This record gives sequence, structure tokens and C-alpha cells, in this order.
Amino acid sequence: MKKIVYIFIWGMIFYIAGLFRIESVLAAALAMAVFGVLLFLEVIIQSFLLQVTLDMEETWGKKGNDVSGKIVLHNKFFFPVSKMCIGVEYCYEPYGTKELKKIKGVLEGKGKGEMFFSVQPMYSGVVKIKLVWIKVWDILGIFGKKRKIGQEKEMVIFPYDLCMRINGDEIKTEMIICQDKMMQSSPGDTPPDVFQIHPYQPGEPIRVVHWKLSARLDDMMSRQYSKETQLLPVLYLYREKIQDASLEYLDAYWEMTEALSRGFMLAGISHVVIWNDQKECFHKMEIYGERDFLQTWKNAMLYSVEMDKQTQRKLYESLQRELGEYIPLVSARQDLSIWKNDKRMIQFSWKNYREEIEKRWFSV
Repeated sequence: MKKIVYIFIWGMIFYIAGLFRIESVLAAALAMAVFGVLLFLEVIIQSFLLQVTLDMEETWGKKGNDVSGKIVLHNKFFFPVSKMCIGVEYCYEPYGTKELKKIKGVLEGKGKGEMFFSVQPMYSGVVKIKLVWIKVWDILGIFGKKRKIGQEKEMVIFPYDLCMRINGDEIKTEMIICQDKMMQSSPGDTPPDVFQIHPYQPGEPIRVVHWKLSARLDDMMSRQYSKETQLLPVLYLYREKIQDASLEYLDAYWEMTEALSRGFMLAGISHVVIWNDQKECFHKMEIYGERDFLQTWKNAMLYSVEMDKQTQRKLYESLQRELGEYIPLVSARQDLSIWKNDKRMIQFSWKNYREEIEKRWFSV
């Protein structure tokens, strides 16, 4: 509006000066024109010399809580920034729902400053916070110049602290049984139990030689031990794309999976979380306590991706073959169901899943 008024006044003065041939008025009109050009050049230089950096104080937050960040500014021009506006965009991945927030401020010449902002995410998952553009005005606020920035940071938003009730004793008993079966059928090279004895093969370590039996048989014999390992239940993020997927559905999925994992942790059951990235590679992290829990789910939400039905099934079957028959494979699926191997254990409803999560028991 100021720009329009300025141009209108300048035009009227120039028109009157030309109509009545008044040299003083004509000189004033020319002076206004030169002044306007100088203001326009000033705002262009100001915009070019103003450095803007996005700095997030945290890399994760909780759904429903305020998440704060700051914008660091450095004005390299000797004129102050009397008025500026920065566009900050919040984009929820992967569905691209965007919100734009405008932050206004001022900055002295040859000075540095900070602008703080906060947002309250309503969905769990990954939020991209992006500085889209900045617009600065001249010292009189007449001319403005906007330029793109394009800086962005990713932030993980954890869901509410729901916890699924776990039948811990039953799961621990099953893990002990599975571990015994695996030790009896899998060879290793360290104690505790001997798996089999066989003639010594070149290249085997000396520590596996059964010296007493070798002396009795007059032939080198080796001991092969049962494989000593700690079996942990596996929680696999089975992220097959579903029809009519939305942020609400993805939010419910993260609440369900993390509630199950939290239930394992609070029941004293260490477990493994496995997911696939964009290149269909498997990633796994083990959870033994709260710190592992936060780091695991931060990475899972950042890097796990949805798959089409055929690809997801192929990856799931590959994981089954790799784990073998002794390790329990629990898969959390995006239709809000939980499976053990190929058997559906729980199906949550979309409307009441939070209440059902807190009331239902998970057992094997």
C-alpha cells in the first residue's frame, strides 16, 4: 500500500510540474524518483546481505507439546532492517500436509539477532521444518524484496506414552524354550555344551581340539560346541501401503507399535526392532532400556518407508528365512493389526484403538 501511495504522489507531482511547467516542482518530482530508486536498490542489497540460518534446539518432540526452534540472523549491511517477515513451513511426511507460519521482526545494521518460534505437532512421525522465504523492506517500509531460502530440518515427533500390557512370564518362558532348541541344533565354537565331536580339520583353532580323546584314538579330534546366543523377540515394522492412507492412520500406527515396544520394555523383555529403508535394506536395533527405546524409534520413524504389497511380502518372507524357525517374529502392520509369524494376534479398530491398546493384553 505504501508503494502505491508513493508512486501515486510522485506521478501527481510530475504531472503538475509538466502541466504548469514549474521547474521547482519538476525538480522535486525528479528527486522523489531518484530517492525511490535508491530505496529500491537498498532493499535489494539488504535482502542479499542478510544471512538466515535455521537452528532447532531439539531433534525430537512429543505429540501435543510445543516444539521450539530459532532463526539466527546476521545483517552484513550498515542499514538496519526495519521490517522483515520469514515464512516457516511445517510438512508432515510422507503425505505432504503443509502448514505455513509467518514470523516478523527487525534487526539493527551490522548486527546479529535471533527469532524464536514454536509449533504444536498434532501427529506423530516425521515433520520437516523449512525456511521457505524471507521478505525485507526498506527503511521507510515502501519497497519489499522476497527471496527463497530452502533450509530445512527433520524432527521426529513421538506419540503419546501409551503402553500395551504384556504377558511377560509367558513370553520369557517361550524364549527360554526357543533358545534351548536353537542351542541343541546350532553348532558354535565356544562352551557351554558340546554339540558334536568330529575329526580335526586344518584351519580349526587349537582350542577346540579334544586332547584326551585324540590321545586315546591316536587321531586328532575336535569338539564343536552348541551355539551360545541370547534370543530376543523381533518386532518387525510391516508397512504395506493401505487404501485411503492419511496422517491420522500413520499416527495411529506409530502409537500402536510404540505402545507394544514400550510394553515389552516395561515387562523387562529386551527385544529387536527391524524395518526396511527406501532401498529395501533391513535395519535393526536392540532395546534394553529407555535410552535404546528413544534412539530406536527415532531412527525407525525417520528411515522406515511404506512398501507396495508384493515388495513388502517378499521382504517379510526373506526376514523369516533369515531368522529361522526358533526366533518369534512379531509384525506390526499398518491396518492396525499385530501378527506372530503368519497368525493374526490382535486387530485394533480405527475409532477406539487408544482405549483398546490400554485394555488389551498381548501374549504368545
